[in-house]
Amino acid sequence: MNAGSTEVSDIKILNLLSDCKEKLNIKASVELSQNSLTASPIMTGFIRPDIILPVGELKDKELSYIFIHELTHCRQKDLLYKWLIQFVVCIHWFNPFVYLLETEVNKACELACDEKVISLLDHKARREYGDTLISFIKTGNPYKSSLASLTLTEGAEQLKERLGAIINFKKKSKTIIAATAVFSTAICICFFAMGAYAVSGNKTTWKDREIQNEVLTEDGVYYIFCDGAEEKDKPLASVTAGNIQFVLVRKGSYTTVGPFPNSETLLEDVVKQCEQMKSLTAAEKELIMKTAAGIGGISSSSPSYAKLLAYKTENYLDQSVADFNAALASTPDELTELLAAQADVINTISPYDENYDFFATTMNLSTNELYCEKMGEEFTYFASISKMSWPLEELNEGEIMYDFNCFVDFQVTYSISKPELLTVAKREQTLLTFREEMQNYLDSLSEAEITAGAIDGSIKAALTDEAAKLADSLSGEAMTLSFEITLIDIADEGEIYAIQ
Repeated sequence: MNAGSTEVSDIKILNLLSDCKEKLNIKASVELSQNSLTASPIMTGFIRPDIILPVGELKDKELSYIFIHELTHCRQKDLLYKWLIQFVVCIHWFNPFVYLLETEVNKACELACDEKVISLLDHKARREYGDTLISFIKTGNPYKSSLASLTLTEGAEQLKERLGAIINFKKKSKTIIAATAVFSTAICICFFAMGAYAVSGNKTTWKDREIQNEVLTEDGVYYIFCDGAEEKDKPLASVTAGNIQFVLVRKGSYTTVGPFPNSETLLEDVVKQCEQMKSLTAAEKELIMKTAAGIGGISSSSPSYAKLLAYKTENYLDQSVADFNAALASTPDELTELLAAQADVINTISPYDENYDFFATTMNLSTNELYCEKMGEEFTYFASISKMSWPLEELNEGEIMYDFNCFVDFQVTYSISKPELLTVAKREQTLLTFREEMQNYLDSLSEAEITAGAIDGSIKAALTDEAAKLADSLSGEAMTLSFEITLIDIADEGEIYAIQ
């Protein structure tokens, strides 16, 4: 992690970190870095603390909550507990209970940190803090080890418990705190006092573990065997740590696709590159895309998947929003379980899954509405549209440079005044129509018009006017829409225009 990190030099971000240190009365030096290996903020270093951020743009509020969270870990010296439990694991590696202890200590550190942070926040800020946790729930994080670090989020199951603590937050008595500390100390002493015995076991080769469905995985390279190709036909290939590359192996030939550095947009990037490769047949392209879609995908037999799919009844689209949402969760505990299951599924599901639209649209909207109602906030729907021309060139590392591209992000705020009269289908149709019609409008503009609008500043006004008319036409008695353009990013032959 340290080797792949780059120091953050943005004065605005460094000043924000300094403000957070001052609020928590932390005098020690804390470094700030960025690293593409992590999808969630991490703090490393007990003697020289270093907060490592994922690569990407973060809002000031998100950064503030991240810094307060990680600095609270630093202040409470949680890394000391992490190293202590690792020492116990090294001595008693054979004992299965010591791994349970490790999990519980890690969980306790996070819950204690959350409790300290939210005790300083008002109701609205707690909701925003919870939003930040949800945004960083990445089960596909390439950096999994928590040995020497403290991560903001470590999985959907832990997120469920942490969101529950935020929703049901109340200060605990000194008696409970003292009893918990005594009990935890006693458990640690008991585990450490137990004797250690060495055992040996049989080892299996990588072939037994990783060759499945004619796909062999080796250090980030996915070898896809087709047309009767065997392992002896595969070429030697390697990829930089954290990247993913596909090698389609035929008898006597092979084709390489990638590498791809971003696991979050892996499928999208694979599709884009495959579309441009004339050396691949349609069947081979589909084979590669299916392999990419399956990486990190959630199983249809997983508890989270099954839990959410149970709500996909035969007539769910005809139900009122009031009835459908009421069936999902009625208590804070049920809501936290629902949010965790949704986070687990939506961050790992493949777009090729037959139930993808149900999870990505219906359940996403309903879980967000329930959460916003609990926190007293407005409902939001994020819509993104884009326009791209054919690639100008294909770079050596699998990256595609487009001759022209334009990306626009909308934050659509909507209110439902009569949920008993609004069907699930009508709610989805209204929001999806907004995105589709704005996409149609962007497609109707020529590249020259968009670039000229970026130069003179008129493109934002044009998009705003069109979106305002559309929001007004889609609003009705049961549901009303408003919006905000949060990003306009345009690139034309190397010239980049970012309009806020």
